Amino acid sequence: MKNLITDVAGIMVGNADDARIASGVTAILFEQPAVASVDVRGGAPATRETDLLEPHRSVEHIDAVVLSGGSAFGLDAGSGVHAYLHEHGRGFPIGDVRVPIVCGASLFDLLNGGDKAWGRFSPYRELGYRAASAAALSFGLGTAGAGFGATTVNRKGGLGSASAVTRGGHVVGVATDAALSKAQAKELAVMAQDGLARAIYPAHKTFDGDTVFAAGTGRRPLADPLVALADLGIAAANVLARAVARAVFEAAALPGGPPSWQECHS
Repeated sequence: MKNLITDVAGIMVGNADDARIASGVTAILFEQPAVASVDVRGGAPATRETDLLEPHRSVEHIDAVVLSGGSAFGLDAGSGVHAYLHEHGRGFPIGDVRVPIVCGASLFDLLNGGDKAWGRFSPYRELGYRAASAAALSFGLGTAGAGFGATTVNRKGGLGSASAVTRGGHVVGVATDAALSKAQAKELAVMAQDGLARAIYPAHKTFDGDTVFAAGTGRRPLADPLVALADLGIAAANVLARAVARAVFEAAALPGGPPSWQECHS
């Protein structure tokens, strides 16, 4: 166990970032299509393909989740991850065509001092492709990937990750190795939001995103669905709270930006 989401079997993560623009992308790839859902609580989300994650939608599985900086510009990162998966023959089969299913969300880092004058097209599509190409079991935290340009009110923010094991032996990193239905994945995402509210105060404001994805890789069945799902939700909330704290703890300050936690408390 590395205390990373990649402790969940079947998940790899890659980062790509650009110091000039002070932003970046993180791609979470599933080795096999995963059942997933989402819970959005903030009033200003920047998201991609979240509607299809609702339990009543027809597509059951996704291939990747992409996180980025750049606010709405950062949603272009999904196209880069989509291109990478298409090159590797991944996607929902429709006749002889495969369409990769890539969901995502972007955070706001447009006022963090980086050079955002990128011209007609943003760099996020290419960053998304690079992040997907770099996917592995180990990846950087803090000032890395989607968290490269993230800030809090008075400290540098970043990219965090954590994992846990439930009483039933399921590994959880908000994603889990359990076999879930979309409705169960939705419940897991809802419970995981509690972790966000524990770590960030206040949460779910009108100008926040507060988007939580939850996925099951299906490697292990749920022995007792009611009990096991409750345990998964408890673990997911704890893991998400720890990941937020770890993101701030691991972050290094950018020039002209807010100081890091470690600078202030070392």
